Amino acid sequence: LQPSKLIYNAKKGIVYVLGATGGTTGGITAMNAGDFNFAVYSGSPVTSGNGVPGEAVLNLNHDKLYVLNTTQNTLDVYGVNLPVPHLIQAVNFGGVDLRGIAFDPNRNLLYITSAAGNKLHVFDASATVPFPIPPGISLSTLGIQQGGVLAFNAVKDLLYIADVGARTVVALNTIDAPVDLPVVATRPGGGER
Repeated sequence: LQPSKLIYNAKKGIVYVLGATGGTTGGITAMNAGDFNFAVYSGSPVTSGNGVPGEAVLNLNHDKLYVLNTTQNTLDVYGVNLPVPHLIQAVNFGGVDLRGIAFDPNRNLLYITSAAGNKLHVFDASATVPFPIPPGISLSTLGIQQGGVLAFNAVKDLLYIADVGARTVVALNTIDAPVDLPVVATRPGGGER
């Protein structure tokens, strides 16, 4: 496994290592974070839904790991109630060229950006398998040229979107999500002032 992403599960004391296993395949390895030798759990790595795992986010409310499968253009949903993640379902929601993912633990909403159509997809993550809240939001209508990676601030209810086209970071207020996502700030992404 060639590591490309690490996710720490503080609830379970496990580090998930995501990466490519070769070509268009990938996997997830679960390691005991309390062990200084990072013992790998039996059954690791698990294959990642016939594709290479991209960005990922953990939902500790429901013991789920959401992984963007960049090969298949799916959202791969893993259960993490046991030490080794198990694939529950690969969700094909029509997103293409998936870029970013973030989870709002306050509202159990999942956000995904896709470059094709410059869209922000919002999902209800309270169910076993998240389902999209149609339609995807056009980021162009928010002044975002090309949506990229995401981050979520659960304290201030802000969704941060990297605008790759404008080289900025845009903050959206998510208080009324998914109905209304107003832009509250735009800042240069490379440290310019």
